[in-house]
Amino acid sequence: MLGVDQHAVYPVSDLRLEPGSVLALYTDGLVEDPAVEIDAGVDRLRAALAGPEVGRLIAAAGLDGLADRVLREVGSTHRVDDVALLLTGYR
Repeated sequence: MLGVDQHAVYPVSDLRLEPGSVLALYTDGLVEDPAVEIDAGVDRLRAALAGPEVGRLIAAAGLDGLADRVLREVGSTHRVDDVALLLTGYR
């Protein structure tokens, strides 16, 4: 959470990415849908970022193409919140 409480202490974790990894940072508006549990939205996101076709999509269309796929497959048609998505790849 950025800018919420300047005196708060938040846990920090190290994460080692392997070559070929994609890191996705997103707001809850991407995975929220009033009609379903948030876990279902997270599962849709996980599925959209998994599998060998993701590497082929990135090779063909870059991270922009992957972002388009994520927004198409994960997002709700009844968005009630803003959406932010940041994808970065590690080669």
